[in-house]
Amino acid sequence: MLWLESLETTAETYVLRDKEVVVATTRIETMLGDTAVAVHPDDPRYFDIHGKSVVHPFCNRIIPIVTDKFVDMQFGTGAVKITPAHDHNDYEVAMRLELPFITVIEDDGTISPGCGEFSGMKRFEARKAVLEALKQKGLYRGTKDNPMVVPVCSVDDESSSNRPGTLAVVHR
Repeated sequence: MLWLESLETTAETYVLRDKEVVVATTRIETMLGDTAVAVHPDDPRYFDIHGKSVVHPFCNRIIPIVTDKFVDMQFGTGAVKITPAHDHNDYEVAMRLELPFITVIEDDGTISPGCGEFSGMKRFEARKAVLEALKQKGLYRGTKDNPMVVPVCSVDDESSSNRPGTLAVVHR
């Protein structure tokens, strides 16, 4: 089931040595599974960071900055977090660029083991906790409304974890 909702989009920051890369997301808890930050290869704002990397603020994982024409230079900051295990478009980018997949949300709606202090939390509890943790680290850059179509589970009326495997079944 799909619903048109107005969700808050949260801007979070990945920091390079002397520059920050701001990305926006409606599902901030999925950032725990980010495996790349993507920019458009022709976007002059980001020429100087092609091929560089950032450190994940919670997992201390090195995340590459990749280029892909999937990124819309005119939308938001022009930088996109890539979370292949929880977004169909990110899945496609990850397949093209051979990026790893990290599952963040278990079938029972809790955050997966290996996600540090957020492991075991219910998804929407983790959403609040991740936001607060970003604020504490000084990496939060604001929130705004973003009307969009959101997949909703018909069983429990909660937005789905949006795993690509689930979406593939729904779209057939």
